[in-house]
Amino acid sequence: MDAITSHDVFAAYDKKDALATVVINDAIELRGMASANYVSLFNPAKIIWGGGVFSSAVKFIDRIL
Repeated sequence: MDAITSHDVFAAYDKKDALATVVINDAIELRGMASANYVSLFNPAKIIWGGGVFSSAVKFIDRIL
C-alpha cells in the first residue's frame, strides 16, 4: 500500500478498476464538499486547485465544481 501513488490510482481508473473508481469518485465528492465549505467560510473571489494530484484530475473538473 505504501508504494501506491496517485498516478497508479488514475491509471487503474482509466482501466476501469473497481476500487480505483470508488476512490476517485469519493475524492471528487470530498473535493466538491471542501470547495463549498471553503466558499461558505471565506467567500473568496476564486479558488485555485493545483499540485501533482490535481493535474490528473482536470478531466473531472465539471464533477468537482
